[in-house]
Amino acid sequence: MLGGSTVLLFLGLPVAFSFLVINLLGAWLFLGGEAGLVQFARNSVGSVASFLAHADSAVHSHGEVLFHTGLAVKVIDGVEHLIRQVPGRLAVVAVVAGTVFSAISGSTSRPPRCSAV
Repeated sequence: MLGGSTVLLFLGLPVAFSFLVINLLGAWLFLGGEAGLVQFARNSVGSVASFLAHADSAVHSHGEVLFHTGLAVKVIDGVEHLIRQVPGRLAVVAVVAGTVFSAISGSTSRPPRCSAV
């Protein structure tokens, strides 16, 4: 499957469509033809419906709190101050600041569950 996605990428197909084609092909081959495609569709809809709304609202609310309190700017400035001599500083600041924000927001733990489902 990795070889198939690599070939599709080298042929110029966008990454998302390459992965979709390989996943559909894998569902067809490994899950039993048409039944595999039906199961693929059920799993896709179920996973998006149960997770996306909760994660999206949590990420937005955390981002708003960090932005309006000024903590986001302070964290990025602090990380940049610590590594001002490192080559490629922008990439390092992005990774380290993302790690700090995930630790602050608790996103390293499991995603929140909806009690209504």
